[in-house]
Amino acid sequence: MPYTDRRPATPEPGAAKLMTPATIAAAASARGHHRRGFFTSQQYDLDLLYSPDADLDGTFGATDVETGELLLVRGWLFCLRDDG
Repeated sequence: MPYTDRRPATPEPGAAKLMTPATIAAAASARGHHRRGFFTSQQYDLDLLYSPDADLDGTFGATDVETGELLLVRGWLFCLRDDG
């Protein structure tokens, strides 16, 4: 049986779009996420932009720097790595 490519020729509605660093920064800024931090846990390492007044010991919204996704972070599960 020959190989056939069954992917749609055009992206489906609602499909994720590739975001550039500039569009990620713009989206984060529009959300009020201006401070950058590296959050670590046993399972995850996250590079995030978040609001300067976010309660880092509670649940807060943040923008993932790599994907541009809006995440709800449970701050008590992570350690903020301070690089100075």
